[in-house]
Amino acid sequence: MVWNIALFLAGSAASFVVAAIHAAHVRREDHTVSWLAVSIAVTLAGLAVQQSDFPHGLFFNHNDVYHVMQILALYLLFRCARTTRDRGSVAIVGT
Repeated sequence: MVWNIALFLAGSAASFVVAAIHAAHVRREDHTVSWLAVSIAVTLAGLAVQQSDFPHGLFFNHNDVYHVMQILALYLLFRCARTTRDRGSVAIVGT
């Protein structure tokens, strides 16, 4: 049960990050969307490795490979977040 809660919270956190990036001022010339897409692709590839029959070694198995790939995906997500800027305030008409 704890594992299911942890997975749910991790998925929720990822959804909030994607929503925050969507709400930010995204400039395509800074490759914000590219960083995000590659980060998601690496995460999904890591998930595929974790669920596969990756050869189990004594000190390195499918779960270890997943976590190394997740570290890379988090770095790519960090690079994505660095390219965003706040949208700023919006003037309300009629005030």
